Amino acid sequence: MNLLSGSDGKGLDSVIRFRIISEMPNAFKILPKGMIESVGTTAVQRVLTGMHERLIRDIGKDYELWATNPDFRVRREELLDGLQAQFRSETTNGTGGNQALKPVENVGTAG
Repeated sequence: MNLLSGSDGKGLDSVIRFRIISEMPNAFKILPKGMIESVGTTAVQRVLTGMHERLIRDIGKDYELWATNPDFRVRREELLDGLQAQFRSETTNGTGGNQALKPVENVGTAG
């Protein structure tokens, strides 16, 4: 699926694959399983399509800023260094990096 391409036909391609496993609440068990699955699948597809389109668009904007703005590259490098240090700290103190990352200052993200 080609979501972002230039006039030369080169672009950014992506594929998302996932599986959702859930149990149907008792209140819905009176409805046909196929109907519930169809509604659920449609809802998930719409949400993920919107998220995917935004992600691809934002990656493109972010790259454009990175490619054309040296200050942006420096700020991104500083942000990456901070996140890597935080991850190393969490993995050495026994949390395994499984905790949510702490908020960081906005450094001019695209979008």
